[in-house]
Formats: sequence, C-alpha cells, structure tokens
Amino acid sequence: MKFFIPNSVIDRYSFRARGKLLLENMANNHGYINDYQLIKNTNELYIIGKEFDHDVIQHCNENKINYVMDISDFKFYKNSMLELYKKATENCKAIVTTCDYLADEIKKIFNKPSIVIEDPTERKQIKPNEKIFTKHDNIKIVIYGARKNIRPINFENLKEQLFKVHQNIQLKIITNKSIEDPIEWIDWSFELQEKLVQESDFILLPIAYTEKKKAFLKSKGNNRPIDGIQQGKFVITNDTIPSYVDLNNFIWTGDIAEGLKYAIDNPNEVVQKITLGQQHINKYYTPSRIVKKWLDLESKILNETSL
Repeated sequence: MKFFIPNSVIDRYSFRARGKLLLENMANNHGYINDYQLIKNTNELYIIGKEFDHDVIQHCNENKINYVMDISDFKFYKNSMLELYKKATENCKAIVTTCDYLADEIKKIFNKPSIVIEDPTERKQIKPNEKIFTKHDNIKIVIYGARKNIRPINFENLKEQLFKVHQNIQLKIITNKSIEDPIEWIDWSFELQEKLVQESDFILLPIAYTEKKKAFLKSKGNNRPIDGIQQGKFVITNDTIPSYVDLNNFIWTGDIAEGLKYAIDNPNEVVQKITLGQQHINKYYTPSRIVKKWLDLESKILNETSL
C-alpha cells in the first residue's frame, strides 16, 4: 500500500492521521509517494487523499492503477470539485471516508458505497484527574480547531454564557492563526496544542451551525473530541455533528453553558466518562486498530474478494 502525499501537504492533519501515522504502524513494504508520475505498479494499492487533480486521476486510469479514494471532508459545494470527485470515483476500487454521515452523503451524490475508516488518535493517553472547583477558582478552557471553523463563532455571546456559569474563566483559542485574527488567539502547532490542553481544565468545541454549511459540518469526523478524551480532558460541544454525538457517553453534547455547569458540578462523573472514553479509544481508535482496517481493505482489493 502506498499513500499519495505531495510534499506541500505532508504535515497537514489529514495526511498525518491518514498517511504518516498509519505508515509508522505498518511494515516497511508500505510507504508514500509524493509525485503521481511514480504511481506505476499495477500490483500495488494506492491511496489518494484530498490533495489531487485531474492529472493524477487521468494518470491512474490510463495506467490501470488500483487506487482508493480517501474522502475525509465534504468537498462538493463547487461544480469544479464535484466534477473532479466524480471523475475520481468512477474507476477507483473503493471509497473510504471518516464517518457514517459523510458516507451517506457520498452515496447520495455518487451512487457508490463508502467504507468508514476513522481517524486514529495521534496523542499519548493521559489519565484524567478529578478536580473540585470553588466559586473563586480560575477555570482554564481551551478551544482548538481549524480557523475556518473557529472564525464564525460568536465569542462575545459564548463568553457571556460561560461567565453566567462561573465568574473566573480563562479562555484560550488555538488555531492556524491569520494576521486578521484577534491578537490573543494562539497560532497552532501540534506541540503547543498539547501543552495548552494539559494546562486546561476543560475542552470546548463550539460549532457555528448554518444551513448553508450543513453538509460540511455534519460530515466531520470525531478526531477533535477524541483528541481531548485521549489527553484526559472532558470535552464540551454542541449536538450538531453526528460523529460527536456518537461519543455522548464520554463527552457533553448539547448546550455549551449547561455542559460547563455539569462538568463543574460533577467531577467524579466527568472522570468516569473520560476513563470510559479512553477505553473506547483503545478499542476502536488506536493506530494499530485503524491500520488493521486499511490492511484488510488492501487484502480484499488485491485478492479481488468482496468488500
């Protein structure tokens, strides 16, 4: 199995989690290719992620390459992208995606089934600690995510709601920051996010929902709440994204302010939920578990058995 990962995107999340991290847990005969013209072996299986163009697909089709389309986001708003993905999915051996909702959307658009293979966790597991708060304590909260998802959030309204629950809140926001963003926002790095999370009490993942972005938002995988659980933190989010709601035995999904109040008032239950969540991660989201799904898919395709 070879993953097509152009050099320009090798450090982006989707290519780390759905490429480099997987390869670290595979045998040495697997790897990645950064130039589509090197995709030549008809006895190999190639994984094409979201950084590709018509030239890549034409090359694969003309050379009778076995390839899988790995679709990790809803990308089909623009006609140009829709046409590109239609071409890409016509001759691929399978479509892989991150969650059931996105699989359903792909089926509606391309009339093809998808195989759900979730993102593996890329963080070390840290045991949760029970913490009891008084009204005088400072509660440290971190929000993380892509800038395109962070920017639409009404932070003034969010802060107003949070301060009604507790008077002393320190809110930190880390994202792929632009010069246009508030000065107090923190520019993202993998290591810095981990540090901020470890220093925090809770993780907030607020979702700015609009009908226009319905398919894009609801098609998101659950890597962000999994990230928080894995690091021993309680995650508070809306009930907008189905893959997040699937984790509601381990996190809060619903009204953000109510979630914060619940977390403060129920420290023992919070630790129990995180502990159960980490057990869930160990069962379904470790790199070795996810790698097995990819290897099973490879075996079925190359041996021409039923998917």
